[in-house]
Amino acid sequence: MGLPGLNGIITQLDASPTVLGEYWHTVRTEHGERREPGSNLELIPPPVTNADPKELTTTVTDGKLLLPEQAIPLLRVQLQEAVETLRYDDPDVYGWEISTRRIVKRTFGERSEHANQFGIKVTHARQSDKEAQVEHVENINFKKGLLRAFIKELDILSPHQPQTEEDWFARMAVDLARKSISEDERAHPLVGCVVVKNGQVIATSHRGEIDGNHAEFIALERKLGDNTLTGCTVYTTLEPCTTRNHPKIPCVDRLIERKVARVVIGTLDPNPEIRGKGMWKLQQANIAVDMFSHPLVMELNELNRHFFRFIAESGTAANQAQRGKQRLAVEPMDGSARFRAPGQPLGVFWSQIRGYIKKAPASEIQLVSGPAMWLRLIPAAQSRADLSLPMLIQHVMSNGKLWFEPLNWGDIGYIRADDGFGVYARHSETDTETNSVAFVFDTGEIWAIDTGMLSMASHAVYFGDVQTAMCSRLPHYRQFLHNLGIGPPFRWVAGLDGIKGRRLDVQHPGEGISRLGEVFLNDRVVCTGSYDGTQEPQIALGPFFQEVFRKSSMAYPSYLQG
Repeated sequence: MGLPGLNGIITQLDASPTVLGEYWHTVRTEHGERREPGSNLELIPPPVTNADPKELTTTVTDGKLLLPEQAIPLLRVQLQEAVETLRYDDPDVYGWEISTRRIVKRTFGERSEHANQFGIKVTHARQSDKEAQVEHVENINFKKGLLRAFIKELDILSPHQPQTEEDWFARMAVDLARKSISEDERAHPLVGCVVVKNGQVIATSHRGEIDGNHAEFIALERKLGDNTLTGCTVYTTLEPCTTRNHPKIPCVDRLIERKVARVVIGTLDPNPEIRGKGMWKLQQANIAVDMFSHPLVMELNELNRHFFRFIAESGTAANQAQRGKQRLAVEPMDGSARFRAPGQPLGVFWSQIRGYIKKAPASEIQLVSGPAMWLRLIPAAQSRADLSLPMLIQHVMSNGKLWFEPLNWGDIGYIRADDGFGVYARHSETDTETNSVAFVFDTGEIWAIDTGMLSMASHAVYFGDVQTAMCSRLPHYRQFLHNLGIGPPFRWVAGLDGIKGRRLDVQHPGEGISRLGEVFLNDRVVCTGSYDGTQEPQIALGPFFQEVFRKSSMAYPSYLQG
């Protein structure tokens, strides 16, 4: 005898739940008997059970996750089940997948990456039972491989450290930090932020998600500017900053102003002049402060190792100031690409250059907005060369060759400004805008920007155009600086901006066809490197070109590497 159910005849009702609070029952089907969780059964009529109603309220969404010592035995039992030997359409296979995924969710969290990974299934086109069986074996082997990895991960956790919803929020912040976008070529920390109210996530952010801003600012002001945050908990992977250049407000002050109740921090700031001050200031404002769990702290230390190394090598600001011989790079004003703020002119049109221009209007020249590519060449050490305007003008051209030119131009005009001198692409003497300019600062740094090439097509980034422009200008700029008495080594910065959603278009030599990469997921690709003045441009700029291909999920072809 048994109870009739939609999945078969239920021959045995278990009286004791598992660790998961689930009752497993024996079900007889046309394929034989199997074990089913009670939640998968629909009884006709509903069965009489000896279960305490209070026990049945325990589910995988109650926020109390399994301890490692509870989860590991359960996962090992699932690992030992020989489901790969069953037929692909055996109901026990489906039952094993459902029950195992439930254990994974109960261990790592309902919305964890582990649960998502386990939900992936290996698929192939099916043409026969034999191929379907091969697919089934591949799928089970894949899932068992994940289980082995999960068990190893649990083995390194503290045996008495429970995983809670708080760990899940902290994990979310770490995952967000991986998406961070640096606003310029300098080393910056990867920071993620999660804002929680009454147990619910109300905002997430990462550094650079909007206009190169800090993660906390984006979450508190850009996304929750109109919300009441009293009583909220904020999870941030790095100690909130305590100083910003005017008129910006430090993140720790914003947290205090918004009256959050608690801040959970991943790592303290590695800068000894800042470390601990953010935490102290929050505590003085009666805001509770806690730290991420040890495994996540270790993961963040590894994730931000480049930034930590940069701080350790740079030393304090006072030590940096005493190094006086190092040249400071010009500070970007509008993202990474531009050295002028929005609406600020590049300089004034100038006609007093060897009589090249007969008539010139007294007008300011603006850079056309839009997607940009840029190349900077920065001398590594302070130069004693004469960088006055007359000297800069004198060396624009030598031996009948123009050494200082925009990335793309047909005819050129000249501009002067308080901080340097530039050449720009122009169409007529009355132009007040340009889409390509090269500017040399009185510090010796060259900064070239072009907003024209990437505007010719909204769907693609034509790699050949980018590589040709940058590789042809790099040695020219080196020669121009050489003419001024500034020698190598140099530091270069190259980048593309406004490319999100486009595809990299690469022309293969001899084929006459283009190969397209995957769409760029971020607006900006930036890379920096060194140039000794003797390298081939393709080799010197190779790290940037390689990064462009990587961001488009393409391999960097050897024939493009010089």
